[in-house]
Amino acid sequence: MKFLTFLDKGGLHRNRHFWPQTELLYQPLDHFNHVAKLETLLKDMRIILAATGQDPEHAERLARPHKVEAGTAKITSASSKLEEYYTEPAVALVRKLYARDFELLGYPAFPGPLGR
Repeated sequence: MKFLTFLDKGGLHRNRHFWPQTELLYQPLDHFNHVAKLETLLKDMRIILAATGQDPEHAERLARPHKVEAGTAKITSASSKLEEYYTEPAVALVRKLYARDFELLGYPAFPGPLGR
């Protein structure tokens, strides 16, 4: 909650890693034909590749670990920690800070079990 409070009190734009995704686009969202989302990246990239005349099967490369990551365990167990860190006040603040992303990118108010 401390970090979210920092973002809310002006820290949101101190580092591009924290910015809402829609503010990172180089042109307005309605100028894009399709937006690839990380959680559906393979499916989205197949659509984008096909639309640009490329072989959609090239998207399968995204399913393989990068050679730098190959053989490393990157298990964070993040999903099991959601309820611990995303309390009701934290969820409300995330909804507030990133409301435009949730709305324009078609995400639910909050994904997964926290979409209360």
